[in-house]
Formats: sequence, structure tokens, C-alpha cells
Amino acid sequence: MSINYGKIHKYNTARGFGFVKRRLGASRQDHIFFHIKKIRQKYAELVHKIESRFSPEINFWYTTESTEKGEQISDVWLQADELPLQAREEVIDYIIKFWLNNVTFALYILEERDRLFLERDPRIQEQKEKEATRKQRREQLEELQRREIQEAFQRVEAKQQQLEAERQAEQQRLEAERQAEQQRLEAERERIRSTLDELISLAQLPNSDKLINKIKFGLSSIPVEVQDRFWYRISSKITYGTSLYEIAPTSIRTSIVHKKFNDVLDCMRKCISLPDFRYFWRPEEFYGYLREEDWKLAQEWLEGQLPLTNERRPFVEAKMLSARAAEKVVFFFFRSLDQWPKDIAIKQLSHNSEDWKSHDLLLKNGYRIDVKNSRTSRNQRNYYVEHCIPRFKYTTERKDVIIAGVLSPYIRLEGFVNPKEIKHYNVGPIIFLGITSRDKITNLQEIFTTDQFRDIEIIKNPDEEFHVVPPWIFDYPKEFYKEQTFYRKWLKNIPFSDYPSWEEFKELGINPLPAIIATGLSIPLAWQNSLLPWQLGFCEKITPSSNRISLPRLYLTILTHFLRMLSSREGNDTYQPLMYALLLYSNPNLIKVPNAHDDKVEQEIERKNNLPLGIVDPLSIIDNLVISLQIVWEHRISNDWDLSQFQVFSFKGLGWLVGSTDKSFQSRKTILAYCGGKDGDVSCGNTPLLIGKHETCVNCGRLICDKCGFCSESCRNNKNDTENEKII
Repeated sequence: MSINYGKIHKYNTARGFGFVKRRLGASRQDHIFFHIKKIRQKYAELVHKIESRFSPEINFWYTTESTEKGEQISDVWLQADELPLQAREEVIDYIIKFWLNNVTFALYILEERDRLFLERDPRIQEQKEKEATRKQRREQLEELQRREIQEAFQRVEAKQQQLEAERQAEQQRLEAERQAEQQRLEAERERIRSTLDELISLAQLPNSDKLINKIKFGLSSIPVEVQDRFWYRISSKITYGTSLYEIAPTSIRTSIVHKKFNDVLDCMRKCISLPDFRYFWRPEEFYGYLREEDWKLAQEWLEGQLPLTNERRPFVEAKMLSARAAEKVVFFFFRSLDQWPKDIAIKQLSHNSEDWKSHDLLLKNGYRIDVKNSRTSRNQRNYYVEHCIPRFKYTTERKDVIIAGVLSPYIRLEGFVNPKEIKHYNVGPIIFLGITSRDKITNLQEIFTTDQFRDIEIIKNPDEEFHVVPPWIFDYPKEFYKEQTFYRKWLKNIPFSDYPSWEEFKELGINPLPAIIATGLSIPLAWQNSLLPWQLGFCEKITPSSNRISLPRLYLTILTHFLRMLSSREGNDTYQPLMYALLLYSNPNLIKVPNAHDDKVEQEIERKNNLPLGIVDPLSIIDNLVISLQIVWEHRISNDWDLSQFQVFSFKGLGWLVGSTDKSFQSRKTILAYCGGKDGDVSCGNTPLLIGKHETCVNCGRLICDKCGFCSESCRNNKNDTENEKII
């Protein structure tokens, strides 16, 4: 209907509008919007009540209209008698309909209720009986569950009481055991204290077998840590060689041995210790300090070369600068030995002397030095294949000019121009290898050429030109080893009775053999039972009579002894080339003999101390030789060869070893070699090439390099087509 009745629900005094809550009928919108101007038009006094803060509830009749903003009040009346006639009739019709509907509904409900009561009473009674039955059953079930829970609780409580009683009993038992153990430990500690005090007191008494047995028995009854305490407390009172010393721990005995034999041990150590002189330098130490005159001298040498192409000229110029730096290296080395050398080579620039043609340096002792420099190969930083001597020179008195060897890293010309960049190169140091001479070389060839070692050619005919000198032929001058020489003379005057025993040396972790051999002493009889027969034979062969052992002599002695063992039928069942290290190095843990046919034998020798018999070996020549011989030994017998059948051998200086089964040398096989191949101006230098490890060429019979494929210069199977240097 359009007329309705309602009360003011909300009103906004400041904005003059509010909402009226509908009271008659149902509608989706119970709150109708109104504006105060609709009321002010008819009831100005009502506006004051509406805007009053404490106004009573205000009701009125109203009609609504639909606007764009929704349904709004369009007109209002305070009293019903003020309504228009049509509106009053509409209100009356609504009231009548509402009353009739509600009264009729109430009467029907009463009648229907009575009828339903009559039908419901029996059902209610039946329902009540069922409910009573269910209640009784539920109470019975609850009672049963309660009893079961109570019984279970009683069982758990009884179990807890039982466990608590058992726990208390266990605690009492453990406490009793703890107290008993504590008493036992206290008694044991007291016994150990008493035993320790008794043992310490016994140790103060003069030693006797009975006393020592008592001490040993007492020590066996106390823990190890207490034994250590005992030895620590009496260590200062133990005398070397006494019965108490014999049963002392190794740490105590070694301490006593060190103290007693300190002078001997120190002397033996210094007999083979590293000399206090430099023999290698970083490249930038010299290349960065070449003076203008050094560059001029290198240019002078460069002009003396054959006509050079623009491509090859930088290579040769770098080679000349490297050679001049090598002369300065040798100069500084001999100056450190107080030889005060004179630079003769530089006189080539002034042209006022001809001495530079025969030697580069002149020492204060009158020795003339001719410096020969070689650069490292591509595959070996510690080896070369082109250390050539055009000819051996003589002084005016027909004395040999001494050859000084230097091994320099392969560095291009850019490294000399800007030496600061050298540190970024992966190159080794400049190494002074030592000295040699024509007489020393020919003397070695004569000494080691035997019926078995038919031909040893360190150099070709000394009177010929262009000799390739092997690196192992160089040795340092006696002044370099003057400290070793001093202590070796001292050691010779010490009787073996003043040495520790062989077992004591083992406990000390010191191998005395290198010092004994290097000094020229014979192996004491008491020690010989600890060595194999072939080791004793080697010691006799290498022991010097007067002069110190040189690197060349040691190299050739090992090689010839190996060949003798290779062709021998006796004693070689215990022979292993790696075991030479036990005779050469003071550390007995340097070596571990590999299994047969082990290609990783190169890793078996420790290389931190390259001082075999105290000889400075900057290129690890002896180590490499022993490793190579071990590989050959492991592969001495195969389907294609039996090296034990070889009776004669030939050896060329840089490392070419050939064996033959007959003295005519017609049936021969390469055993050991090096690669003489080249890639342009750079030598391959791969070494060693070993029978059994590297392939043998079926055409020329030479070993094939696994780096560049070179076998020999003239072989048609040679994979290296740029070769211009033959293998020796």
C-alpha cells in the first residue's frame, strides 16, 4: 500500500535528513529516507522536537514516492483523522484484512491442536516407555564402563607401584655398585701410586737383572699413561747403555741417543746438507737488469749469425740475450764463492783483446770459464737436447778451458723487452748446472768403458766440433761443497764405536748410509747384515777413495751397476732400482717399491730433497734415472724381448742406451732414449723414452715419442715432419 505508519529512526541535524522505520506491512526497504523540509511545510513546531537532542519517540503517517535516488517520503500526517479520505479507507481495509487473517488462523489452530493431542497421547506414552528403556540400558552400559575403567586404573596403579619399587631397588643396587667401584678405583689408584713410587725408588738403585725384571713386572701392572709418567719422571736419570735404557720407550731412547751422539749426528747431517750458496735464480732477476752494453753484445753475436729471416730473427735475438744473461749468472755464482771473476766476454765490444774468443770469465785462481747456455725444451722444463759446444777450447798454455753449463727457460723476445711480464709465464728458473772439462769427460769415458759397457760416448771425438753435452756431466766446484768437505774430514776421524747402533738410527728415523758412503767410509760389519748383497756391492763400487763423489760418477755408477744386475743371473730376485734411494738419501722413507708392471712408478720417489749423497742435483737427474731404470726393470721380459739376455751395451751422453745379445752388436735394441724432434725452433725434448713403456718403430727400431711422434730423422714412419736434428 502507499500509506504507512512509522517512527523516526535516525536524523542528521547538520544536513537535515534522516530515516523512518516502517511499521505496517512488509517491504524490502524498512527504512525510508525523508528530508526535514517535508515536515517543516506542515508541522513547523515538530521540526524543533526532531532537532532537539532529547526529543521523545516521534511517529507519523506518511506516503512515499520513487525518485532517482530511491524511495522517499512525499507527505506526512501526525493524526489518523488528518489523513485524506482515500488514505483512511486504505488503512481501514488493511486493518480488517490483518485481523481476519489472524483471528481465523488462531481458531483453526486451536481445533487442529486438540485433534493432534488426541492422536499424540498414545504415541507420547509409547515414546516415554522407549526412552525409559534406552535410559536404563544407557545407565547400565555407563556403569559397566565405569567399573572397567576403575579396574584398569587399579591395574595401572598397581603396575606403577611395582615399577617404582623395582626402580628404587635398581637405584639401591647401582648405588651399591658405584660405591663398591669407587672403593675399588680408590684402592687401585692407591696401588698404582704406591707402585709408581716404588718403581721410581727402584730406578734410583744400581741396575741389575733382578731389579730390571721387577721394574718390568711393576710396569706391566699399571696403565700405559702411568707408565709414561714414570718414564718422564726418571728420564733425566737414565744413562745410555744401561739395562734401564734398554727397556725404556723409543721416545726416551731417541732423546738420550740424540743427546749422547749429538756431535756425530750433526756432523753426519752436515756431511750431506745443502750448501749455503745460490745456484738458481728467477728469470726476472737477470733479464730485468741487462744493461745497455749487454744488449749491444747480444746484437754483436746476432750479426755474426747466418743471414736471418724476419720471422726467425726475434727467436735468435732472444737466444743471444739468454746466453748473455747466463754469463752474468755464472759471474754472480763464482763471485759468491769469493773467486772474483772478470767479465772477459764484454771485451768483444771494445775489440782491444782477443781473450773473449777462448773464454767468457776469468777467475782469481786463474781458471778460465766458457759459459754454455741451453734453453728448456717444449715438454721438459728440466731438460734440453741442444746444449752444444762448438769445440773444446784451450788456454795459451794448452790447458782446458772449463765449461760452465746454464739451463735457462724458453722465453720469447717480448720477455726481455718487458721483464715484468715474465712472472706471468709458466717457466722455471735460470739454473747454473755446474762445470766440466774435456779432461774430465774423457777420463769418465775411459773409467766406465768395460767389456760389458763396450761403448760409452759422452761426447764424440773431443777434437771434433759441435758436441752435445748431457746435463748429468756437470758438477759444482769443490769450493761449493767446502762445508761438506770440512765435516766429512771430521767424520772420518770419529770411530764407529762412537756412532749409534743401526737399530738406534732406525729409531731416530735417520739413514746413516749416505753420509758414510759420501765420506768414503766402509759400511760397518754390524750394519752389513741389514743390507742386501747387491746393495753392499754397490756401496763398494761407489765409495770414493779420496775425492768426493761427483754427479757424473754417481750417474754412471748407477747405470753400469743396473746393467750388471740386468744381465746377471744371481741376486737379482731381491733387486729393485728404486732401492738405490735407500743408499742415497738420509730419509729412509723416501721410497716404496712398486708392484710389478706398475706404470705409475714415477710417483714413488719423494723429490723434495734432491741431494743424493749430498750432491746438489737441480734437475733431479738421479731421481729420473732411478725411476727410468725401475720401469725398464719391470718390463725387462716380454713376448718380444728378454733384456737379461743382453751381454753388451752402448750408451750415448744425452741418454740413448742400446743393448745387444752378442758382442758384434748386430742384434741390438734401444732400451732408453730421449726425443730429438723439433717443432720449428722449439725442441720436443721428451725424456725418458723407455722400452716397455713407449712403442718401438718397426722400421728404424727406435723408440717413438708419445708427445710428437718422432722416432728418427730418416725414418719414413716419422710423424714429426719438421725434424732437423737426429737422435744421438
